[in-house]
Amino acid sequence: MTGSGQFGERAFAVVFDLDDTLFPERDYFFSGILAAEQWIVPTHGINGFGEAARAAFLRGRRGHAFDEALDEIAPGRRDELMPGLLAAYRANKPKLVLQPDVRALLERMRPHAFLALASDGRLQGQQDKVDALGLAPLFDHIRLTDSWGRDFWKPHPRACEEVMTLCPLGEPSHYVFVGDNPAKDFHSPVRLGWRSIRVQYFDNRPVPPGGCEAETKAATLAGLQETLRSFGIPF
Repeated sequence: MTGSGQFGERAFAVVFDLDDTLFPERDYFFSGILAAEQWIVPTHGINGFGEAARAAFLRGRRGHAFDEALDEIAPGRRDELMPGLLAAYRANKPKLVLQPDVRALLERMRPHAFLALASDGRLQGQQDKVDALGLAPLFDHIRLTDSWGRDFWKPHPRACEEVMTLCPLGEPSHYVFVGDNPAKDFHSPVRLGWRSIRVQYFDNRPVPPGGCEAETKAATLAGLQETLRSFGIPF
């Protein structure tokens, strides 16, 4: 069965995550760190924030990098300094580049599959990434789940269910989810009977307790292309 309506007659739908799937999230984070550092140095005369925050991120402390950096360079001043740092980080308009081979893959797939993007995270920050990477023309549908509120971030199934409504195919195995994070990306696709691929070329997270592994993995972009073709997508 093929999808019909405004998206034409395409027999597959492929949904991509954004961060660490289409581009390395560290690029966005490091851009924001620079903006935060450019705030804290002239306003408070504190040096070393950028280096400390980057080091914490690279240690795997991405959700706590600012806390750990402040504890290192300005002990006891976290409550005072954090609001300004976060404001500078969030106001930053990142300069991001979508790798040419990723763009080429999406462009080749577009005539053959309904392409969607489903991404969690603070709405404005995710929209800034989409804009900086120039993703809008490459996808049939983009859903930043924070537009519905945090309760609908993955692993909530709403984003997947929306794709099935927009592009009704009938056969669950003709839907594919491509993501990187086994903590949240694959629960809903697996429950819905979709195919799923975990990419590992930007990040390689372990499967946490309560996580869900994808059906298969791709360690390189070439491996992702081969897997998509093996699922029957002709591009």
